[in-house]
Amino acid sequence: MIYLAFLSRRLVRRSPAKAEALSFIATLLLAFSAQAQVTFNQILDPSDQPQNWLSYSRTLNNQRHSPLKQIDTENVADLELAWV
Repeated sequence: MIYLAFLSRRLVRRSPAKAEALSFIATLLLAFSAQAQVTFNQILDPSDQPQNWLSYSRTLNNQRHSPLKQIDTENVADLELAWV
């Protein structure tokens, strides 16, 4: 952190516009990383968000069953191959 402060002071002296751009980019990176945080409770209880698989097997006890109800025995024959 001290090294970054040293670099930013040197950058401000040499080029204030570059320092401002660097500050803007750092702010954006911090904002995006703050939004992407997953809490441990979300991983422990995936039933709150069944559409999001936050671990490899959906739950910590390796339960790979999806509780979603969009595909059932009546409409499974209508599925088609699709490339996304």
